[in-house]
Amino acid sequence: MNTILLTKEDLEGTVFELHFEELKKLAERKSKDINYILDCVAAYYGVSVKDICSSSRRRNLVAARSNFAFIAREIDLICGLRYKHSLQFIGTMINRDHSSVIHAIERVKNDCIAPRFKKELKDLIDSLFGTIGIERFELVIKL
Repeated sequence: MNTILLTKEDLEGTVFELHFEELKKLAERKSKDINYILDCVAAYYGVSVKDICSSSRRRNLVAARSNFAFIAREIDLICGLRYKHSLQFIGTMINRDHSSVIHAIERVKNDCIAPRFKKELKDLIDSLFGTIGIERFELVIKL
């Protein structure tokens, strides 16, 4: 397979220049969205982003990490956005690998059987996305 590297100058004056700019804006928006989610999760749990990204196994930090991973991965279903963050990208945000993110997401889905955990996650999603997020969250948990 051959790889062609193009610079912005190579795209100038072509149809692809517009698409390049759109892709760049989408990448910036995705990054802002996931950082916003991470900030909100940290504020909800009363910890810092640095704490969430640390290697600590304290219960509240594990819960914050897991809920962040779940929301970041299922954001397309929860708030109707058209993209999904990759497991690797989410893991990079919290200094974990993709398999840890998979485990965290599955754990959140399993924990939502218990009313206490479900309420905690609902409150967090409500603080992020409002009531529309809650309605879609109910659908995500049932999947």
